[in-house]
Amino acid sequence: MITLDKCDDGNVMKSKIATFNKSIGILQSKHMKCVESEEFAATRKMKKLMCKRQGVVDYYIHTSSKRILDIAESHDVSTIVIGDFKGIKSENKSKYFVQIPHQYRLLI
Repeated sequence: MITLDKCDDGNVMKSKIATFNKSIGILQSKHMKCVESEEFAATRKMKKLMCKRQGVVDYYIHTSSKRILDIAESHDVSTIVIGDFKGIKSENKSKYFVQIPHQYRLLI
């Protein structure tokens, strides 16, 4: 079995997403205080950050899957088996990283 190295474990991506979410939260808090509203309304800066965050996630998933395929090709692997991902998700309710699908954590 060939496993991927540490750079593919998703922790760097989780950190980047947390940074984006924190920035978006700060902007949201400022906007809600400014307009004295309880409802969420995305400002241009927030939309730009959300778009950038999604781009970073898409790039990470693309490069990780490309790296997996390159490793498989270099080892003449013709079949990639994906295991059961039940129980991988953290039960910590304070941090939900829904931007990174668990289906992309793969072993070759």
